[in-house]
Amino acid sequence: QESWWSVAFPQPSFSIDNQPSVRRALGLLMQILELPNRVHQKVMQLACGCLWSYSALNRAVEVHLVSTGICSRLLAIVEEPSHAWGPGLIEAAASYYAYLTDEYKNHGPELTPEMSQRFISAMVRHIESQYVRSQAIALRVLGHIAFASPLSCPNPNRYRGSQKDTMMACSVEKVLSRYLLRKFKLYLEEVEEALQPEVDDENSPELDTPPPSEIGVLGCVAHALRLLRNLSVREQHQVRLAKVTVLTVLKLSTHFTGLQHDGLASNVESDCGNLSNCILQNLANHPDNRTRFYKIELMGTTAAMTASLPDFRLDPNDRSYPLAASP
Repeated sequence: QESWWSVAFPQPSFSIDNQPSVRRALGLLMQILELPNRVHQKVMQLACGCLWSYSALNRAVEVHLVSTGICSRLLAIVEEPSHAWGPGLIEAAASYYAYLTDEYKNHGPELTPEMSQRFISAMVRHIESQYVRSQAIALRVLGHIAFASPLSCPNPNRYRGSQKDTMMACSVEKVLSRYLLRKFKLYLEEVEEALQPEVDDENSPELDTPPPSEIGVLGCVAHALRLLRNLSVREQHQVRLAKVTVLTVLKLSTHFTGLQHDGLASNVESDCGNLSNCILQNLANHPDNRTRFYKIELMGTTAAMTASLPDFRLDPNDRSYPLAASP
């Protein structure tokens, strides 16, 4: 049914070989993704969403798009520096690329392992983007890649392991440790500000922005912890992860477990506490990490949570809890 604001667009048949108008329309949309200037990013974002929706409706369209190089065009957008494109376009391109990789039949000459490595490397860089929205999508995409294998993948465990190896080759553990420290400090500042008298904010919210549970400070902490949890399952990386991240995760676990114990934790704060505890349990299972955990316990809660964390200041009202409650 047509109206003045929309026109019905029937879903094409299973095959589009005999539908030149559809193929021409898809080609035009793909050409839009190659526009060179930042002023074009909104129309590029809309074209990306249109292609994604169309390929989700018809497998033949998805096969056609993959065979004509949609993956390389999306990858070219994602690999640009964070300041080159806005976060909306980065989110659309990265999400669509990740969607295409979820089907193992799409992997081949137009979606190679080398391209997957480049995509993961770009996503790790976007974790430290100046845009919070780009940080959130990078963490969500990497967390999904480290958790799920493509449909019909003949060897899912091996595939997931190789993807995690690529992330570790990009020093993702160092990036996550720095990121969690920064975000946790911002979270504590937000908690302190929430206790202050409210001030009217005249700035209108941005409409094209995901909710705070997705890109807010605490939401981003949860995304980062999910990625770290999925990485900590792989035994080959547990020693390296513990060396870089264990003190940071212990601090988060202590804080959020304390909130849960007092019945003050929100849903996201409870998730952060549970994720932190899962990470610690995974890392503690490795025999080579037991000495590290034992030394931290001997150092005492205060020393481990304050002096051992560089450039970090605790809230003087912050409570401390026994390390035994964390794992």
